[in-house]
This record gives sequence, C-alpha cells and structure tokens, in this order.
Amino acid sequence: MKVFKNVTCPLYLIFFTLLSMSNLKAQTLRLEPFLPKEYQYIITVEPEQEGMFATNYDAVHPDTQVASFEIIVNQMPKSMVTIEGMSDGIERNAKDYGSAMQLTLLQEEAKDNVIRRLYQIKNELSTVLMLMYQSGENLTVVEVEFHPADFKVVPLERWQNIFWQIHQQNEQSKHKTE
Repeated sequence: MKVFKNVTCPLYLIFFTLLSMSNLKAQTLRLEPFLPKEYQYIITVEPEQEGMFATNYDAVHPDTQVASFEIIVNQMPKSMVTIEGMSDGIERNAKDYGSAMQLTLLQEEAKDNVIRRLYQIKNELSTVLMLMYQSGENLTVVEVEFHPADFKVVPLERWQNIFWQIHQQNEQSKHKTE
C-alpha cells in the first residue's frame, strides 16, 4: 500500500483524469500539484486484489486541516461485476434500509458501448455521490462521501456539471482523433 500526503489539486481535475483515461487503473492516476490549491489529499493506493484496483483520496481542507470528504475509486473487470449488477445491489440495499436511506438516480447515459450513471445516496449522517462508468471490459466506480454540512461546499449541480461536461469533452476528443 502506498500513501502520499499533502498532494494538492482541484477536485475537478481528479475526475477529469479519471474519466479521460481509456484504460483506467488506480495506480496510474496523475495529480497536477502546480494548480491552485483547493484541497490537500492523503492518497492511499491499495494493491491489486483479484483484478480490482482501489485508491482512496482523503480530502483535507487546507485552512482548517479537517478531513472534509473522501473519494474512493474502484476499477474492476466487467467479468467481475457489470454496471447493472452494481446498480441492482445498490437498489436492494436502499430497500433494506427503508426510509433511513434515500437513493436517487440523478443521471444516466448510454452510448457507443459506454454507460454512465450518477447516483445520490443520502442518510442523516452523510451523502454519497456515486459515478459508475462502464466502457469496454472495465467498470469504474467513483464514490465521494460527504458529511451533510460539507456536501453544501460543492453543490449537487456542480458535481453533475463536472461529471457530464467531462463526458462531453471525452467524446469530442475521441472523435477528433478518429
């Protein structure tokens, strides 16, 4: 396990890097430390386990030094689990918790063998945004967990814009290179 401390990077760059890589593996994530400081990250890269890669980003606010939220990135072969299987599991868990957990599918897109889904999972203690991205033989799941007060720092609309503008940019750049 590798741990990197105090890497600074705007949050949107992490997602841009994640979604712009065609064959994502957690170990290959690149952060650009020369960009303006927004959060510091304590990054933990887990060793590969049965074809699954995981990286955790604990975001620490630079002024308060308080852990504001965590980003978890998992990448696995589609043969292990598909986006439909992952979605079904989340929906079953939400039903098991009843009214204590609120699950919302915010956006969904399927085009040219690429499927993206953005979920919001809320309870009284936290809010989780989960982006699922299935392309080719891989499924990538990006989870961001916030405490209720910290979730307001980055509005939901901003998250949706980040995820889906990146998708548009990726599609445009893919067509330019073909």
